[in-house]
Amino acid sequence: MSFLFKVILGALLLFLGVAGVSFLQSRFDNGDERKALQAIYFKFPEFAGQNQCNANMISRVRGIVEVDCGARAWVVDVLQGAIREGRENP
Repeated sequence: MSFLFKVILGALLLFLGVAGVSFLQSRFDNGDERKALQAIYFKFPEFAGQNQCNANMISRVRGIVEVDCGARAWVVDVLQGAIREGRENP
């Protein structure tokens, strides 16, 4: 095999690896955000039917998601199942 072919093949494999990890990370993030929204909807059912709540990942490693429902916001620890009132500074 020529050197140029090996370089192109290596770059392609590297790109596919990075794209695969990025795809998997986005799937995990979406799952954590969905679980945080479900926890808020379960604890505060008055927000369940309104679809006005937004979830934003704060820490991927610790599984912490901020859920904002307009005037109220919570910080949800998905791994421990804990819900705290207020916002967290990243």
